[in-house]
Amino acid sequence: MVTADWNDESTLVKAFEGSYVVYAVTEYWVGFMTQSVEELVEIEARQDISLAKAASQTPSLKHFVWNDTPITTVGDPKINTGIYALAIFNQPQLTIGRIILAQSETRTIRGIINLWSQILGKPADYVQVSDHYDNLWPKWGREIGRMLQFWETAREKSWTADEPVLTKEDLSISSLIGMKEIFSALEWS
Repeated sequence: MVTADWNDESTLVKAFEGSYVVYAVTEYWVGFMTQSVEELVEIEARQDISLAKAASQTPSLKHFVWNDTPITTVGDPKINTGIYALAIFNQPQLTIGRIILAQSETRTIRGIINLWSQILGKPADYVQVSDHYDNLWPKWGREIGRMLQFWETAREKSWTADEPVLTKEDLSISSLIGMKEIFSALEWS
């Protein structure tokens, strides 16, 4: 594994050199507490453009996986990301140029709370406080709320206007680690 600076295209080109596969993730959200949303959008766009330009300068590159860090239930990212990456790399005829929705399961917030309560044997309830969310988590609340509203409206079209996204079923992926296994394995005391 090699590292590079998202904000320095030359380090990305050097890091990608000779690569067959690149799995890229940006880190625009790190400055969320100190920068405006507009500045963060600019940072993410700049990082994404640098990644794309560096990838286009890598003749050996056959797979460029660009993780846009969606809010979905990916399960255990340490295990499931590798399972997805392997399925993507092993099926280039299906995956090149396509968007993959990497998730282990779909759960509502109420479902996640109920699962947590069941595993811990502790009572819990879900209460929607949409009008107060931004007050609880300034800026985060507003942006997450906007994102969730968009996804609720756009649904599967929220990822792309082109071909439908590929799912774990399309890639014949099974044995992902889900939230139940994660919650059960954590020390909650």
